Amino acid sequence: LEISVMAALNQGKYAAARETLDDWERKFPKDALRGRTSFLRAKSYYLDNRLEQAVHEFGRSMTANAKAPWSPELFFTLGQIHFELKQYTEAAKPLQKLFEEYPKSQQIEEARKLWKKVKRKL
Repeated sequence: LEISVMAALNQGKYAAARETLDDWERKFPKDALRGRTSFLRAKSYYLDNRLEQAVHEFGRSMTANAKAPWSPELFFTLGQIHFELKQYTEAAKPLQKLFEEYPKSQQIEEARKLWKKVKRKL
């Protein structure tokens, strides 16, 4: 699943990626409860510049699995989205969570750069 979804995302075929995820969830509804499909769907919305939908799907992913392996990326991307939407207070929240819970994640350096931008806007 993830390979085909990521291939579609890399080719800019965001709707196709979401269709693949929808099909998967229809076939395996319990997988939706784990949060990975919501995370991938959120990425597709983010890359497709549908930021409000991305925020919603990232929220679903966090609700389903708050301590998932993809959580650091989720928190960082959510911070980016809120920053792009000029929602600076909201941008700070997932970044703070990233700093507190995943201080050694791959996203930390980029998150620190984004944090500086957010702080200047608050």
